[in-house]
Amino acid sequence: MQRILPERKTSKNGQVVLIVLLIMSVILVVGLSIASRSVTDIKISQQSQEAARALWVAQAGLEEAIKLNQPIGAGEKQPLGGVEYSVSKVGIGAGQEFVFPGSVAADEATTFWLINHDDSGEISSEKFPGGGKLTFFWGKEGAPNDADTTPALEAILIFEDSGKKTKHYVYDPNSSRRSSSTHFDSPSASACSAFGDGTKFAFCSDEVTIPDGTPYLVRLKLLFNTNVSHPVGVKGNADFPQQGNCYESSATIAESGVTRKLRQCQLWSTPPSVFDSVLFSGENIERGL
Repeated sequence: MQRILPERKTSKNGQVVLIVLLIMSVILVVGLSIASRSVTDIKISQQSQEAARALWVAQAGLEEAIKLNQPIGAGEKQPLGGVEYSVSKVGIGAGQEFVFPGSVAADEATTFWLINHDDSGEISSEKFPGGGKLTFFWGKEGAPNDADTTPALEAILIFEDSGKKTKHYVYDPNSSRRSSSTHFDSPSASACSAFGDGTKFAFCSDEVTIPDGTPYLVRLKLLFNTNVSHPVGVKGNADFPQQGNCYESSATIAESGVTRKLRQCQLWSTPPSVFDSVLFSGENIERGL
């Protein structure tokens, strides 16, 4: 009697096929993952290169606009190396509030102009009125009041009234430092109001009435704020002259739409530092403390 055994060859062949398919699936998944990663890396690299190109063109356009003292491509963007760019020019400072761009370090003098300039940066006849009122603001909101970092403010007004003169205003929020010098005044006892753009300051002066005549500028300097920069602002009861111009450069690569923007503000030129102490003239000099 012949015994019939079960067929095992077909079963083994099926297992081999499954194993092969599984291995091929794993290889395919790994291959697709590597290919996807490679495509992503290439795309990121391409975008980085395009972003760098756009940034370089934006920088070049910004420098050219500042050099020419005029906007570029106001009506239609200008092409440069396959990148289109334009630079706008906007005056800053006209109004009754002004916050200096960026923060101010200790002993770094900033100039706030009370007389206008023309497009070339030369002084013109328009001015903030003599007898007008100013309020000075400084310090980050919430800044600690200690003798090591709390900023004091020195304001030097340069004006002309029967001869060019200077007048000093010095404010120190720290009572211990203030008590050691009769030249320091205390800041305003009332809360400092926020600016229209939402900027808030830790300290502010009482309202100052500037002398009659022709006011030229105020030199503002922070004191004692070692290694800590603070914002500085001014408010008035009349419109201020323009303080300078801001240039904004925008460059776009048409194929990818990658865009980069740069902004730089240029304030009117500042007098030499000798004006911080005294103004030389043929007339008498007043130094008010």
